[in-house]
Amino acid sequence: GVVDLLQLINSSMKTGVIEFFLEQGRAMVFFNEGEIIYARFLKLRNKEALYKLLSQKVGRFTYSKGIPEEISSLPPIGGFMGLMMEGVQNLDESSSV
Repeated sequence: GVVDLLQLINSSMKTGVIEFFLEQGRAMVFFNEGEIIYARFLKLRNKEALYKLLSQKVGRFTYSKGIPEEISSLPPIGGFMGLMMEGVQNLDESSSV
């Protein structure tokens, strides 16, 4: 799943971008030393994009090492584990409605 893939990049402290090719469109998640600094999916950005991405089940992805210099100084969009827990909680709440 998406969470497992993101955790792998985080725990390896990688700097790079994961690009997802999904039924709804393309998504990108940028990491700097394992922390998510920018995410984009559809018209959503950062946390909202990440949370929507976590709900996706089918698609492909690529990982590329390195990130553009202009975003390398962005701060993390949140603590990694907190983001994942909040995203999974949002999924649970929306699926139980």
